[in-house]
Amino acid sequence: ESSKLIGFLLYRAEGRLPLQQHSAALLPVGSYDDQQVQPGQVYRYQARIVVRRHDGIAAESDPSAVISAHLSDD
Repeated sequence: ESSKLIGFLLYRAEGRLPLQQHSAALLPVGSYDDQQVQPGQVYRYQARIVVRRHDGIAAESDPSAVISAHLSDD
């Protein structure tokens, strides 16, 4: 029996601050639109997928690579 993908957790940091869990709950699989960004800031993101194992326990993956995004002032 295989595991079932149930969502993901998103971690975010502004600039060089440490990454912190940004989503209070599991996010659905797909894209994410961060509505809390400010122009001129650099943000770093990392995700972890969460699966439901065959024994019913939710398991979190290793972290993804960190990506950076910058919202220009324009």
